[in-house]
Amino acid sequence: MSRVAVVYTTFPDEETAEAAVRELLERRLVACGNVFGVRSLYHWKGAVEDVREAAVLLKVPAAGLTRLFAAVKALHPYDVPCIEEWDVDRVHAPYASWVKAETRAARPRAAKGSAARRAGAAPKRASAASSQGRGSKGRGSRSRTRAT
Repeated sequence: MSRVAVVYTTFPDEETAEAAVRELLERRLVACGNVFGVRSLYHWKGAVEDVREAAVLLKVPAAGLTRLFAAVKALHPYDVPCIEEWDVDRVHAPYASWVKAETRAARPRAAKGSAARRAGAAPKRASAASSQGRGSKGRGSRSRTRAT
């Protein structure tokens, strides 16, 4: 049985998240994506932020993680997005087979003009945190650019 991984990421809103998940599904980089609203609290530029975001759980065979990370980064409106792999120790065997089968026909496609961009996601721009050399871990190092 193939190892299945779950990738967690957040987006500024559910519309942007849905567009990104649909793009990843079209490219067969994921078998499934769950989008749900969350409230995020984190440090940002010396203050504690409290915002609504959309969290996404993506199901992928472990062999596809590198391609998925690159695609999520390319689709993402945040300058330094949270993209985390969550190891799955046990998975229902028929589900693991389904994940593998649904991603088998993965097609590479350029992210230019991606669904997330067409949905109006904010353009990327350098954040003050990134230019100050903060690492990519945690919420304090990503841009809070939003679509208007």
